[in-house]
Amino acid sequence: MGFFDSLRQASSESPGRVMKIFLKSAIPEIALMNNSTRGDVLRKFCEKREGLLSELSNMTIEGVLKTSKNFTVAGNRLKKTAPVEGYPLLLTGLWLESRYRPGPDAAEVQSYLDELAQQQGGSVSI
Repeated sequence: MGFFDSLRQASSESPGRVMKIFLKSAIPEIALMNNSTRGDVLRKFCEKREGLLSELSNMTIEGVLKTSKNFTVAGNRLKKTAPVEGYPLLLTGLWLESRYRPGPDAAEVQSYLDELAQQQGGSVSI
């Protein structure tokens, strides 16, 4: 692997690092919520995730990445003022994008969010 191949690989994996940072900051914030609010956040994340699982086969990769980015941006914008709306969008955006990004950080984000959804009764990711 040459120098430019290494740069290309690092560049393609950098979104995974950003997703991991977002997830690592959201986890303790969600953990500090009262049980009812935290339950609502996790339930809505699972509902959004389940809805997208059935639609993924009809979406292009570009469409998936655009949708995931829209969810993540909206979630980050809403999480402080409307946490029950913002955090599920953020988590769904991270989960969706992590499915289509290379690298260990993206895989870790996807694995964590799939496991979280399964703990809440969600289906196994395809």
